Amino acid sequence: MPDRTFNSLYAETEHTPWEAVEDVRRRARRRSTVRAGVVGAVVAIGLVSGGVALGWDDSPPQPSPAASATSPAPPPSTSRPSPEETPAADLTPAMMLQPADVGPGYLPADGSGDGDWGFEFNAAALGCPAGSKPDAIAGRERALRKGPDVYVLQETTRFTDGGAGAYLDGVRERVSNCETPAGQSVRIAGRNFAGDESLLVVFRYGDDFVTQIVLVREGEVLTEIFSEPNPDESVSRSLGRKAAARL
Repeated sequence: MPDRTFNSLYAETEHTPWEAVEDVRRRARRRSTVRAGVVGAVVAIGLVSGGVALGWDDSPPQPSPAASATSPAPPPSTSRPSPEETPAADLTPAMMLQPADVGPGYLPADGSGDGDWGFEFNAAALGCPAGSKPDAIAGRERALRKGPDVYVLQETTRFTDGGAGAYLDGVRERVSNCETPAGQSVRIAGRNFAGDESLLVVFRYGDDFVTQIVLVREGEVLTEIFSEPNPDESVSRSLGRKAAARL
């Protein structure tokens, strides 16, 4: 005999209309088709999105421009090098004193370690009025050595128009107005022995210490010569004439 629950269920469903089996199957197939379409659409969207992403990833990277193409060129230098750094083309080594001009055994050498030796240094040391050289266009230095304490130093400079002559005028005036200490002296021992104009200036620091400076002008070029040990004055004048011939 059916139990009480079964009897209740039977009573509630006894008059309920039921769909035909074929209708139920048709509706089930339609739901499956709709569900498959939705899933396909989702997959298609995912593939499209993935395809776009893959398209971005597969594109070749654009090469970066070369640094030399984008970097601005450095501005030109406005500093003016000293004459010793950039000698003019017309102040060549051949225009300086050569070993044959000085004597046997002399060789070109580095003279950068010999310190101050020119007219300006000696004039200041012996109480001459202060002065300075005019603007230089170019310059060159040379040292000829025979030994540690036997050498000839030379500095040749090209000045602006009128500068070399004006400088020698100032040298003559300043020498005549030097106020040297007792036992010391400055004098011009020779004039116009070489080139367009020349001076031999002798600085006497004491009985045993004498320095000679040769100054020779050719046009706007001035060369200055110092010898160690101190030579005879005739030797200094001879070096001045040889230097003028080189210019």
